[in-house]
Amino acid sequence: MKHRKPLGELVTSFIKDEYEKSGLSMWAFGTKHGITHPTIQKILEFEEEIVLKSTTIDSILTEFNLTLVELSEKYGEYYE
Repeated sequence: MKHRKPLGELVTSFIKDEYEKSGLSMWAFGTKHGITHPTIQKILEFEEEIVLKSTTIDSILTEFNLTLVELSEKYGEYYE
């Protein structure tokens, strides 16, 4: 049976892509987009699946003017 990636993994993939495109330092990127330094560090530096609070996910989506549907369409892959 195929499953979708967890929401936290979708958000993490999105943030990593946006960070790489920005050319900013980790601190500057987090500050610009309202993401605390510990959160942006956790997202960018850890390879294992991380847990993000729903309020953090909501603020990230709001800051980037992104909906869950758009995020899912771009980063939502199926796996077995």
